[in-house]
Amino acid sequence: MTGLLGGCVTAQKYGSGPLSLTGEQKVAYREYLAQDDFSNGSDVRDAFVINPQTGQFSWYQASGGRDPKGTAVQKAMNNCGEGCYLFDLDKKIVWQGYEDKDKLQETAAELSKAKMSYYNPDAFEINPYQLRMFQTEYIPDVIDDPKGDWAFAISDNGQYAYLRSTGRSSYYDVREYAFRSCLARAPKSKCVVYAVNQELLTEK
Repeated sequence: MTGLLGGCVTAQKYGSGPLSLTGEQKVAYREYLAQDDFSNGSDVRDAFVINPQTGQFSWYQASGGRDPKGTAVQKAMNNCGEGCYLFDLDKKIVWQGYEDKDKLQETAAELSKAKMSYYNPDAFEINPYQLRMFQTEYIPDVIDDPKGDWAFAISDNGQYAYLRSTGRSSYYDVREYAFRSCLARAPKSKCVVYAVNQELLTEK
């Protein structure tokens, strides 16, 4: 039986052995890397876990409390289910034997250099699919949960991403979260923030 003891992650929780990430897992991992703590809190901890047999994965960011690292690991494990092991802890790959570590973690550096910008129809226009997702998925979620702050970002190759603020993240943070999630889903493309809550944002 494995678990968390005194705030330390037991060795059995770390993954090991051959592992090849699926396309879906790579996208999720890039999104995980994209989510920095923009409040610069020193007690923010992150965990990304994978089940090597089923392909199931989950990640969680925790802050505050007595043991944010233990909370992040346990929440990610609980969300993932049995048979899941730590792939990454605090934005560092801890899976023993994973061969593409350097290539994947270059993504974090690339994302950190990206500068957020707002929608400019002169640069590229939102396409019909992105607009439909904005109207049929994003807007209903915003209306259903007006207490949180939401942001919607789009890319010039047809991708989109939207997120709700969590924990200590703010109206300003969620714009960065959505922007970086868009970049994670559409590497090498241009992403812009299209809306925050129900307000459309455009370059002046």
